[in-house]
Amino acid sequence: MVDVENGKVMFSFFRPQAKEVFLVGDFNGWQADSLPMRRGEGGYWKAQMELPQGQYRFRYLADGSWYTDFAAFGVTPGPYHYDSLVRVAAPVRAVVETPLPAAAAIRPRRRRRRRILKHAFTEQFQGASASGRADLVQGVA
Repeated sequence: MVDVENGKVMFSFFRPQAKEVFLVGDFNGWQADSLPMRRGEGGYWKAQMELPQGQYRFRYLADGSWYTDFAAFGVTPGPYHYDSLVRVAAPVRAVVETPLPAAAAIRPRRRRRRRILKHAFTEQFQGASASGRADLVQGVA
């Protein structure tokens, strides 16, 4: 059985009577004795490793006999028998969402153009004579 989570692969092989078990595959050049598995509880042998994204072939070697893991991600014909497959996906990255500001905290945009026009009109009005003011007011209305 194989479990994969964020590039970490946990291999589990049930063989309670075995004296030694090795994990062999294309990730270690099919070297029979380079990855010994550890005896766990309940007769399971375990090995954990990190693998880059991709698909890998592997088999278990227990006391000199080869075993295929039919509970893996699949099997494919190999040179001597069926090889088990494990697929490692790209690591999942956490997405952190930035909270939006509360509606009360959002200030409406001020109307700068309106304020500029009002200011210009006020200056004209204050600088004009009484008769000129009447003309400005009539022109606005």
